[in-house]
Amino acid sequence: MREAEDADDLSGRVEKAPLAELSGACGAASGGQGRLGFDLLAGRTGDYALWLRARWEPDSSTAMELAIDSGPARKLRATAMIGFTDWNDPGRAHTKMFAHYGEQFTHWSWYRIGNVHLEAGKHRLTLAADRGAWFDALLILPQNPAMDRSAMNLFQNWNYAPWDNAL
Repeated sequence: MREAEDADDLSGRVEKAPLAELSGACGAASGGQGRLGFDLLAGRTGDYALWLRARWEPDSSTAMELAIDSGPARKLRATAMIGFTDWNDPGRAHTKMFAHYGEQFTHWSWYRIGNVHLEAGKHRLTLAADRGAWFDALLILPQNPAMDRSAMNLFQNWNYAPWDNAL
């Protein structure tokens, strides 16, 4: 797991921002065209899912871009889902959302970005977002039905509250 504020490279209009309810009591807030770069090591070749804890300010775009190494940027949009419908859409970052009146992207949630193919070895993951995006933490997990369901169940029930749950 990586903390967003500890990215190996912060560029554009993104800055570290203290916030008590985040892991590490800090996150990365995009003021527009912010980019976070992370170095990672894939132990084996395969398909992975990127799990991202994020939220967006009211009236901001939930659009993001994900790039691996020098490959083309993959355009994404945060999407709420009910159940486990087609969450392999390459243009979506999916989360389960329990809202009666529309999607509430202003709440912290874990988003799954599937179909991230990695060859074994070192890589640079770059995540970009516009104004209003906040990122807390991210991690890469192998992508398979058992891991995906377990991660979604765990993350959707995980609420970091340092005042209640000391690490």
